[in-house]
Amino acid sequence: MNKLHLLLPGVLAGLLLSGCASRGEAPEDDPQVLEALGLQETRLDRPGLFDELFARRSEPRDEAREQRLRQLEAALEQMEHQRPPDRAPVLADRPRHLIGVLLDERGDPRLDERLAAVAPDYPIRLLRAGDTAAAMDDLGCGAPMDCATELRVYPGLRLILEIRGGDDPRFVHVRLHDLELQASSEERRLALPDGPGGTPPLPALDSLADLLLLEASDQARSLPWFARSIGQDAGGWVINAGRGAGLQEGDMLQVQRAGRALHGPGDRIAGWLPGEPVGTVRVLQVAGDEVALVEPVDGQAPGAQDILVPMDR
Repeated sequence: MNKLHLLLPGVLAGLLLSGCASRGEAPEDDPQVLEALGLQETRLDRPGLFDELFARRSEPRDEAREQRLRQLEAALEQMEHQRPPDRAPVLADRPRHLIGVLLDERGDPRLDERLAAVAPDYPIRLLRAGDTAAAMDDLGCGAPMDCATELRVYPGLRLILEIRGGDDPRFVHVRLHDLELQASSEERRLALPDGPGGTPPLPALDSLADLLLLEASDQARSLPWFARSIGQDAGGWVINAGRGAGLQEGDMLQVQRAGRALHGPGDRIAGWLPGEPVGTVRVLQVAGDEVALVEPVDGQAPGAQDILVPMDR
């Protein structure tokens, strides 16, 4: 049953009932309401609107009307799944973790596009598949965990979402790599419905993208957000977070020794034990989406193993 078959009865009935109520007539006495709902006793030969919409009919529906319904349904579907990646992201009360996408050559390239399209609805940042692969190539690593330490320093990845295709486009294989915790999930095989030409339809890819980013966001939140220093510049220290994370000039970051995660039953992360605070830095300049320049305010400057934790604005 298509979406319009579900939507139109309630919408039309609501409009008609509200219209007759405004004229002070009881709905059951209004002939226009009875006529529209197919309940007019003097028109027993005419099928009711609900019969038409829910296919309880003995005669085929007018083909022109069927075509209009199909066009409206297609337009509705396009509106529902038109989520451009350049729209404003959802508000977040903390900086956003960076999650990379790794898509193999047999994966549907549309999935990378749909992940980018739905990502603004989640409190994360997404590094597209091409950029993630380029970062790994620069480091000379063939698998995410081969260079987890380097990737979490620059470009500052928290997680990598690995998606593999196969001979059958209806199935994808998914793993989530946690670079901070040095752990990977079990690979899962997920099924998608058939679409035109034997490929999954865009709504199905959007639903999959939502599922994957929801899970990734949940995993990312298991640890607090923090940045790292990636080098010293003449004007200060360069860190691996910038505009994309939500940093602004003047923000204060606490320099801490590396903390550690506390594990509960089932090896799930139960909390985070912060390291010793050793200094404070101020954001001097946000130089890009993934980089900023900071200066020490007091205490020690950030070292290679230290992390930078946001302080209250």
